[in-house]
Formats: sequence, structure tokens, C-alpha cells
Amino acid sequence: MTLAPHLICIALVLADLVARSWRTQLVVHGVGHPLTFWRSFVINSFGDAAATLTPLRVAGQPARVLALVYDGVPLEATLVALSVEAAITYATVAVCGVFLVIAAVPEWPALLGGIVRSAGEVVWRWGVLAGILLVVAAMLWHSRWRWRWRWIGGRDGGNGTQDDVGRSGKPSLGQRLSNMWRLVRQVPLHAQLLAIPLSVVNVMARVAILPVLAQLLTDPPGWGTLWLASFTLVYGQVAVPTPAGAGVMDAGFLAGAAAVGNDDAGRALLFWRIYSSGAGLALGLLFGAPRYGVRPLVRLVGAGLGKKDTQVKS
Repeated sequence: MTLAPHLICIALVLADLVARSWRTQLVVHGVGHPLTFWRSFVINSFGDAAATLTPLRVAGQPARVLALVYDGVPLEATLVALSVEAAITYATVAVCGVFLVIAAVPEWPALLGGIVRSAGEVVWRWGVLAGILLVVAAMLWHSRWRWRWRWIGGRDGGNGTQDDVGRSGKPSLGQRLSNMWRLVRQVPLHAQLLAIPLSVVNVMARVAILPVLAQLLTDPPGWGTLWLASFTLVYGQVAVPTPAGAGVMDAGFLAGAAAVGNDDAGRALLFWRIYSSGAGLALGLLFGAPRYGVRPLVRLVGAGLGKKDTQVKS
């Protein structure tokens, strides 16, 4: 068995974990709460395990929310940090997907004649102008909402001494929204910009695992086809109602391999599952579950319910 593809895959898994851990650490720091790299690594591993074990990967983000709250990050700050991170990640996934589609089919410009070429010239010509207009619009929008939230804060009592807090001692809806928007604006620009290349590393490292493992096949398909197929298998799991796309993604993998005459694809599929899902699941169960498992979360929920009962009794 050739070791080189496996060593490369291990490096890709590590690069993905490091990039995501660093990204989460950046955005949590950005909303004003310290988070060590190791704690960020454990939180992301715990989220990976929860996502792998649930249909549509639906439990991944809630697990990360609960882990951050358990580690002392307020819920509002947690939601803002993970929302900023998710927005950057999903935008990166979309851009990488479009790039892979274009790169996977290099003959498209010839098939479509001059349409693609003309469209490219138009995009290049007007792209800079559109980018400038987008930046100006974003600045105007940002300024508008800044003054609007200031007006809300002034209406609700400014510093939270009057109408922000009702008789129950809880902030009003306007104050909560104002606080969350303040946290969004608090995330430093350099943290947001640095999160973009980290997201690219995250996406491309995960997608690169399958093309590398395909080199174990007797006659692997072209690299463009492999990259596009891997992107579909990795990010198509969110649309499949089985844990980590089990069954559906595997059938698609084997069917695609059979179509190009690779009967030994079962071994590559097994290794792909180990690197793409098994590694995150194992790390989450090893490091995350002991700290953020059922018992700590039950204690967290119980503490929250206890506070609520105390406020009601008082």
C-alpha cells in the first residue's frame, strides 16, 4: 500500500482542523471573549462529532454553541461569533464551488462559443466599478444602522438604566438586538479578513482528500472531475437525511467509480470516510465528549433553569 497519499491526507485533515480552530478563536476574540487555541480545537471537534452523528449534520452548530456557553462565553456573543464565522464560511464554500465547476470543465468556453468570453470581458470591465459601488453601499448601510441603533439605545434608556431592563430584570428586545449588533461591529476587520484564507484552507483541504485517495485506484479519473465530485460529496451531506450522508453518498461514490471502470473503489471509499468523517468523530468523542457531553450539558441546562426559577420566586 502506498503511504504517500495517506500522509498527504493526514496533513490535509490537520490543516483543516488548525484552520477552523484558529478561525473560531479569532471571531470569539473579536466579540471580546478570550479563547485558547486548544479549547477552540476541542469545541470544533465536539461539533464535528455531533454533526457526523446526526442527519443533515444538524447538531454541529448547536453543539458548538452549547460548548462555548459552557466555557463561559455569553449566549449573545456566541451567536454573533458563530454567525460571523458561518457567513464567511458559506460565502467561501460558494466561491470555491463555482471555481471548481469552472475548472472541472475546461471545454465549456469552447462549447458555449463566445458567450463565456464576452461575459468574462463584461465582468472584468465592470467588476471593479461594481466592487466600488458595493463598498460604498456597505458603508452607507453600516452608517445608517449605526445611527438607528443609537436611536434605539437612546429610546430605551441609553445606558440600560431605564427601559432596557424590565421589571423581570431582563433586557428588552431592542437592547438585545442593539447589543448583538454592537458585537458584530466589534469584530476587528483584520480578524474577518484573516478568516477568509482560513476558510479557503478549510474548504479546499476537505475537498482535496478524495482526489488524493483516488490516486490509489488503478485508473483514476481526471483531477477536475475528482475535485468537483469531492466537493459534492463533502458539502452535499447537509442535504441528505442520514448521518454524514451515510448510504446515499457512499452509493454515489461507488456508482461514479464504477462508471469510469474502477472496481477497487471500495477501499478508497473506506479511507475517505475515515479521513473526512471518522477523524473528526474520534477527536470529538476523545476530547469533546468528556467535557461537553451529556452530563456537563445537563448541568448547564439545570443551572439555567435554576436561575429562572429563582427569578420567578423572587
